[in-house]
Amino acid sequence: MTTNISNYPHLQPAGWLRVALESCFEQSYENFAIIVGDDLSLDDFERVVEEFQRRASGKIRYQKNRPSLGQAENVNSLFKLAAGVRLVLRHDEDFLLPRTLQELSDCWKHTLSLSAAFGKQYVADMSGKALARETDDLNRLYGRTAANAGLVMPGLAGIIRMFPNDGYMVLTERARSIGLRPFSRVGDACDFDFGVRYCADNGAIWFHDAYTCVYRLSVDAISKTALTAPFVYRTLSEYRTETAGRLTPVVGLALRQELENAAPRAVSDHARAGQGLQALRILILSDYVWRERLRLRL
Repeated sequence: MTTNISNYPHLQPAGWLRVALESCFEQSYENFAIIVGDDLSLDDFERVVEEFQRRASGKIRYQKNRPSLGQAENVNSLFKLAAGVRLVLRHDEDFLLPRTLQELSDCWKHTLSLSAAFGKQYVADMSGKALARETDDLNRLYGRTAANAGLVMPGLAGIIRMFPNDGYMVLTERARSIGLRPFSRVGDACDFDFGVRYCADNGAIWFHDAYTCVYRLSVDAISKTALTAPFVYRTLSEYRTETAGRLTPVVGLALRQELENAAPRAVSDHARAGQGLQALRILILSDYVWRERLRLRL
């Protein structure tokens, strides 16, 4: 059974939250609690949460942030409040499929050392209509394909951005200890930075080759509007330094390829932001390969 993702009309933020909460109560796995971190402090949000709290007394905890904490600190506060051994994180405009919690929980049956499990995402427009091509492209781009099902090599899932996606399941204590770093440190790349650091040790990461979450392709999504490349490049560079001589050949090759892919975009973003020295530092490094130096963009 899967949620019909074409049943939801165009909604405003409070409507997205309602759909997201409904998707939690549709779960076949029932032993869960919900914590809502309201970083927008909208009255409509609070009314929606109160409605669900009346339906399920004690099931939902509501945290209203005033002033706003920002994405990283809002998520970190939810990590701290989570009481279970494992947690699932998702954003208000996105929602889970009915068997997501059960299927991701079942991944722990494969290995006791598992520290994270995640699946594929449907991509939908803001009306909830599934976008087949965009869905295939997104999952293929980040290696969420049948060929990669099961255990993912340590470090690899974060580097190539398989993990994290919306609706991932992780160990609560480990999520707390890793945490999202602030905007001042990693910009809008906090999810990516968290993923690289979460997957950095030998904890087992499991890719469940099934759809677990629906991601709405909003017009103002961070991935579309933010300049994240310099921070992605910085995170990967730090990871290379920290793991020097300790990576397997496969992970080392993936890291080098991701650095080469990120370098030109980081230079462009720095240049557009008027940060010439930062752009130059990356430009003269070996990560900026010769084929990129010969392009008109340079």
